[in-house]
Amino acid sequence: MDYSLEVLLRVVKRKKEFEIRWPTHDDQKASAAPLENNRINEPLLQGVFAVTDGGRMACADFTNANLQNAYFEGYTQAVEVTNLFVFNFFRELIHAAVNYPGS
Repeated sequence: MDYSLEVLLRVVKRKKEFEIRWPTHDDQKASAAPLENNRINEPLLQGVFAVTDGGRMACADFTNANLQNAYFEGYTQAVEVTNLFVFNFFRELIHAAVNYPGS
């Protein structure tokens, strides 16, 4: 996982269009427009410009009991890390919070 994140960071630093950034207010309004135009189906949704998606990834069992305990996820009874991704309605990744141990 560390190697993959390192490679991703190198690519993002070289190419400005791959930058993961929180959108400006104008970008948020533009992303919310498709949903706003379709409010017949969901009239209570206003100002929604993104969706979140979580992902759990298993990680190796550690020989150090304290470290393994820190990464233990009680709900799934597994040793894993949790990641959170935020996508706008143009299918762009605008935020990522990765490698949070356990729950």
